[in-house]
Amino acid sequence: MAAVTGGSGGLGSGIVRRMHAEGAKVAVVDIDAARARDLAGDLDADGQSASAFELDVTSRVDSERVAREIKSWAGRIDILVNGAGVNSHYPALELPETEWNRIIGVNLTGTFLTIQVFAPHMQPHTNASIINISSTSAVVSRATSVHYTASKGGVRALTQGFAIALAPLGIRVNAIGPGPVLTSLNQQRLSDPAERQRTLARVALGRFGTPEDTAGLAVFLATEDASFITGSSIYVDGGLLAMR
Repeated sequence: MAAVTGGSGGLGSGIVRRMHAEGAKVAVVDIDAARARDLAGDLDADGQSASAFELDVTSRVDSERVAREIKSWAGRIDILVNGAGVNSHYPALELPETEWNRIIGVNLTGTFLTIQVFAPHMQPHTNASIINISSTSAVVSRATSVHYTASKGGVRALTQGFAIALAPLGIRVNAIGPGPVLTSLNQQRLSDPAERQRTLARVALGRFGTPEDTAGLAVFLATEDASFITGSSIYVDGGLLAMR
């Protein structure tokens, strides 16, 4: 059984659909309840193998409620994908403190809270897997996204820390770092033709990523084939980091 936060978003919905196609029962977890219900209903109108849950990942109380609801619905939680994320662009010296707090709150604190709340509901020593969505921005930055870089760098470090903390329980924790993917999160920036061209020039494979590229790796990290992988950040970036 897989719970995916940000599950109705661009990357999240791709992971939800792939997990469901592979036979997993999926909880579509998102702050946008209507969009989550639409996706879950599209996968299973009867709500047996897919169901929607509304969650603000910045709220511990909300996370505790949703973890209980999912456990009650599915009977168990085997896979947690932390896909909830937000982004924005400001010159570094003009970045409002409120925007810093918003990005850090959702991307980093939200990931921390969700792991801390959901992990006790996961059955130990059953190849349980937590997968955090990081970014190539955890490694490279730009002057207009220092807050996003800080949040995703934090997710990378958080992944390592929780991997050590949860290893005695047999719960693996890894991160996926997508490169440039055409989703709503970066649609505004990449809608500029010059910016699209500059971005593609940094990608060795010469194309943008797709949600399916990330979803395939998420499925692998949730299987027995990845049973000796924990604390790792794996980048799905078309060679972007290799060209830096």
